[in-house]
Amino acid sequence: DGVLIKDGEVDGVDVSSITGGKILQVVSTTDDTAYSNSGTSYTNILGTTITPSATSSKILIIVHAQFSCSTDTYGGATLLRGSTEIAKSDETTGGGNANQYTVSINHRDGDAQWESEMVSINFLDTPNTTSATTYYLGFRKDYGTQINVNRPYATYNAAYHWNTVSTMTLMEVAG
Repeated sequence: DGVLIKDGEVDGVDVSSITGGKILQVVSTTDDTAYSNSGTSYTNILGTTITPSATSSKILIIVHAQFSCSTDTYGGATLLRGSTEIAKSDETTGGGNANQYTVSINHRDGDAQWESEMVSINFLDTPNTTSATTYYLGFRKDYGTQINVNRPYATYNAAYHWNTVSTMTLMEVAG
C-alpha cells in the first residue's frame, strides 16, 4: 500500500539513471520590507538569482506575497526575468484596461485600507541559459492611490495593522 524507495530503486526498479525532472538546486529570498507604489511603473521586489547548470534546465518559480491598497485602487503584479515580463496574459480585449499581469490586485470597497490580498504564483520558466538569471516580482498601480506589499494601506497602531513577509523560491529542474 506504499512505495518503497531504497538505494536508487523504487519498488525494486533502478531509477538512478533518470535525469529529467530532478531538482538540481533551490534558491530562496524572504523579504519583510514594506514597499509602496503610487506610480504606473513596476516596483521590483524579491530579486532572486539562480545560475542554471544546463540550457535545458527549467526554473520553477514559487512566489507568496501580501498586497494591500487604498480604496478604489487597482493594478497588478508580474513575474520578470531581468527586465522581461514573463507569465502574463496575452489577452488585450475586453474591458477598458489592456494591461496584462500574472495576477491582478484591486480593492473597491471602503474598508480596503485594512484589507489584504494574498498572491501565490507558481510558474515554470525555460530561460535557455547557463548565465546567472535574476527573477523579480514587479507590481504597479493602474488607477487609484497606492499599492503596498507586506503592510496595510492604513498604518495605525492597532490590532488590525499587520505586517507580513513575502517569499520567492527558485528551483532548477533538470530538462
